Amino acid sequence: MNKKFLLALCTSLLMAGALNAQDIVIDAEFRPRFEARNGYQSPLTNDQMASFPTFQRTRLGVGFQNGNLKTRITLQDARVWGESNIDAPNTGKIGLYEAWAELSFCEHSSITVGRQPIKYDQNRLFSVSSWTTQGKTHDLALYKYNNKDITFKVDLGLAYNNPSNIKNEEIIYDVDKLYKSLAFLRLEKGLAKGLSLSAIIIDEAFQDVKTDDSNNEYIDGKYRRYTSGANLVLSDKEKALGFILTGYYQFGKSKKTYTDSDGNVSRKENGAFFGTARLNYRVLDWLNAYIAYDIYSGTDYQMLNGDKNTTWSKLYGSNHSFNGSMEYWRDIKDYGLQDIYGGLTASVCENVSIDASYHYFMTQQATLNNEAQVMEAGSKLGSELDLSLSWKIMKYAKLDCGWSTYFTNHNTFAIKNVTEADARFTQWAFVSLTINPELFNSKNFQRK
Repeated sequence: MNKKFLLALCTSLLMAGALNAQDIVIDAEFRPRFEARNGYQSPLTNDQMASFPTFQRTRLGVGFQNGNLKTRITLQDARVWGESNIDAPNTGKIGLYEAWAELSFCEHSSITVGRQPIKYDQNRLFSVSSWTTQGKTHDLALYKYNNKDITFKVDLGLAYNNPSNIKNEEIIYDVDKLYKSLAFLRLEKGLAKGLSLSAIIIDEAFQDVKTDDSNNEYIDGKYRRYTSGANLVLSDKEKALGFILTGYYQFGKSKKTYTDSDGNVSRKENGAFFGTARLNYRVLDWLNAYIAYDIYSGTDYQMLNGDKNTTWSKLYGSNHSFNGSMEYWRDIKDYGLQDIYGGLTASVCENVSIDASYHYFMTQQATLNNEAQVMEAGSKLGSELDLSLSWKIMKYAKLDCGWSTYFTNHNTFAIKNVTEADARFTQWAFVSLTINPELFNSKNFQRK
């Protein structure tokens, strides 16, 4: 982007905000995160060295609001330290994280169009994925209805993707990365103070790419995957007890295929589920405890060649927020997953909090490990201890750090295909500094 043009644009926005009493906010985020990885996601052997990457996310955002119109544009640079050559530091890393406009109309309705973050229901199905350096956003149109008088919300999202400025639909889209089209409907109703019930249904369409006799790929229409379910939450600061109950079911067609007796290749039918139950309890004003159980369905190894897929797909939710910080089971394999976990969160003082959690992992379905041995449903996969600290240093700066270790067992090594006798002690640590200053606010310059 031309630097003179960018400077002129910023100057015009500042003058417009000051003279016309429009709300303009310019903010930034600087977030370097150092990690020490000695068995992150998988155990290391003695002949493998630990790694020490540093990730940095830098964002510059401009927000505008005037009456019923709101807009936001955020530029982002996400990289690993040392990833780009010091002689060419600006090679192809700056991108557009979000760019949307929201127009409010009637009394309770609005529509937002453009690239935008989507986040619902504890980040299970849709998440901004803040832990990752690049984050997650979607190109879509989102209608919102929010009637606070009756505590009722409706969100309707629609998207249709293309790889480029195409002339026909014969162009193959990258089906392994993203949907061709997306539609979702989410309803939320407040039942009582602090108690809410939400329901969602998601429709994803993917191009059905097949291969002919000459090994050429072609598009054979589309197939659809559906996810639906509900989320019941009790969260009230005046009550010591709270809970989360969630259940989702996936149906439609799977990305996985099977070959019938006649040699025909077809998509499998989906029949997967996910469920969680979490209980929160405020022990003291500064101490909270929680215990939870997550279950992700898998497919029995004896049924892998059949026409049914019962392995859960996590869609666009968070990978780091669940199943342990070391992310050993971030991807749900055919053996599924059960995670029993609990922990304590303590507010040491006004600006410092600590969290300690423990996870116990098991398979959900029977599987064959890499040693061709049968692991039954409920087989132990090891456990993990996570410790973290968060310190708000000042208004615009926060320091987060943590340490984790994974307690491996024979099944862990067998599934991860690591020789148990050669494995190193697994541990992982991080230090993250987030600085997010507000660089400009037109309200500070408006005439009284």
